[in-house]
Amino acid sequence: MKLELTRREMLRLTAGAGALMGASTLGGCSLFERLRNRPRRRDIATLAPDHPDLVTYRAAVKAMKALPDSNPRSWSAQAKIHLEHCPHGNWFFLPWHRAYLYYFEQICCELTGNNDFGLPYWNWQKNRKIPNAFWGSSSNPLRHSPRFATSSSQAAAWAVGANVIEDILDEPNFFVFGSGPAAAGKLEGTPHNHIHGFVGGTMSTYDSPLDPIFWCHHNMVECLWVEWNRRGHGNPNDSTWTKHIFNGQFVNGQGDLIEDLTVESTLLMPIFGYRYESPTKGKDPSGTITNRQLEGLLERGAKVEVQVLERFDLDGELRIGVGQAITRRSRVSELALEQSLKAGVAGRQEGDRLFLIASGLQPPENEDYFVHVYVGEVDDPPADPLEDPRYAGSFSFFTDPESPHHDHPQSFRIDLTDTLRQLSDSGNQTEEIAVTLAPGTLEGREVQDQTFAARELRIERSRVTPSAPVIKARGR
Repeated sequence: MKLELTRREMLRLTAGAGALMGASTLGGCSLFERLRNRPRRRDIATLAPDHPDLVTYRAAVKAMKALPDSNPRSWSAQAKIHLEHCPHGNWFFLPWHRAYLYYFEQICCELTGNNDFGLPYWNWQKNRKIPNAFWGSSSNPLRHSPRFATSSSQAAAWAVGANVIEDILDEPNFFVFGSGPAAAGKLEGTPHNHIHGFVGGTMSTYDSPLDPIFWCHHNMVECLWVEWNRRGHGNPNDSTWTKHIFNGQFVNGQGDLIEDLTVESTLLMPIFGYRYESPTKGKDPSGTITNRQLEGLLERGAKVEVQVLERFDLDGELRIGVGQAITRRSRVSELALEQSLKAGVAGRQEGDRLFLIASGLQPPENEDYFVHVYVGEVDDPPADPLEDPRYAGSFSFFTDPESPHHDHPQSFRIDLTDTLRQLSDSGNQTEEIAVTLAPGTLEGREVQDQTFAARELRIERSRVTPSAPVIKARGR
């Protein structure tokens, strides 16, 4: 049974789940029945070739490709939505793509007649290779060309491994977890961007929805946002965010334009619109809140802040050659170092943190690159950065210079706090902080003589508030 909420119903949901739960019927059946039978999204690697969800997905893609480009539900029209409207590197990244997946799923249901269909996700934490469902003969609607990755290629563990995903899910602040108003956060800048570049070909452009793997990739990103909320972390309740309108950017299963869709209208979709077969990711399967707690958390949101207290510029040229690590230094205040070390000991729920801000990055023309960030001088970066105690984090690029709408510089935030604390414990840290940026190329890609520039590199001492009041999760 497909759960397709009208705009009026969705507004009633976001106005108060409790009031809606008291309604006897919606659309001819009980709300309880609709919720119980809402679509279930499953890990695509676990599905047999004849599983109904996989059969439906293939049939839906084939049907959409057969529609004329003028039809808003056609494969090309759906990809055009992403090309023209998708937000990246800001706080609308997650809710926009949630709505995009939600209405795409409805189109798949409508075109195939399978109202039980749940869009599968690609769990790249567990399976770093492109799943078998996307290979096979040329008659497979899920096979796509061009892709740079082969059936044996593996995404990097430093970008999608369990330790990395657990670190992302453990981040209590929405701006640092997802993305803030002006910078990409951990989820977007590391696994999301990396997978786009890893798959490559069409996936490395803003036409990426033309590759059927796009939808399953972003469904994993969505799954991690759901899991993050289930761990008791709240979304912003700032009206600038919640009342923002994605006006006329999506169509439903019948091809009707969705007007006046707000961010607020997307927040309860994971409760009333679909569910994940196994939402827990990372390394902590026990630390989740109850469904009732989750509903309340999503309804009220949280005050989200990253308050910059001090800024310290990093000296030197800001043009970086691919394959050449560069080190820049800055002398920070005694207070900045003292407060950040306290935060490293106390955890992320309190205290000030030190971030590297790479602002206004103009990426290379070839997007097969990433940047590892280390605290200290690193002349010869290791093959596996996770083995180096100086490693602080990474970011990858995702932009499309061929698109006039999205050819803009990118900004990233890397948390240096935990690494600084570990180095301080071993006696290797002073008030002068050296930061090494080590660009690298994706496995199997040819290194080219390219450079990229940053408008500014700086260290910020910021007071970071958790994105929720403390909620005791089950199992903790």
